[in-house]
Amino acid sequence: MTLRERVVEQAPVKIQTLRQRVQSLYQQGGMNAQSDAVLSRAFEELAHALDELQSADQALRRHHDEALNKQAELELECQRYKDLFEHAPAGYVVTSIDGAIRQANPAALALLKTSARAIVGRSLALFVPEGQRRALREKIANLLQAAAPQE
Repeated sequence: MTLRERVVEQAPVKIQTLRQRVQSLYQQGGMNAQSDAVLSRAFEELAHALDELQSADQALRRHHDEALNKQAELELECQRYKDLFEHAPAGYVVTSIDGAIRQANPAALALLKTSARAIVGRSLALFVPEGQRRALREKIANLLQAAAPQE
């Protein structure tokens, strides 16, 4: 368990413990503090601050749970797209901005008659006939300059 997880887990217990300590102090000092309006007001404000802290803790927990749920949804969606990429009948490659191959699906590997280990990191231009490499580089340069996503 990480430090962050321990802090999140222990927060409600610490708030409740502090609330009990404040109530105990208020009861112990009640006899002397009845005439001391300042001390009484301090205890009231402290109790109010604890209520706000507890409310904030509950809200943070709700947001944390929502974020975890959203993350799980996104991971499922990511896996769905990865499965689509891997099982597509057409060859697809993912490149970096400079044209280096980062990923290739099985259909692309079969088409290029190579393995993922042999292709990742190499320039896409190496897999294009020499006479068409310049056109490919120009196309990539144009895609980089386009304002909207391009294929």
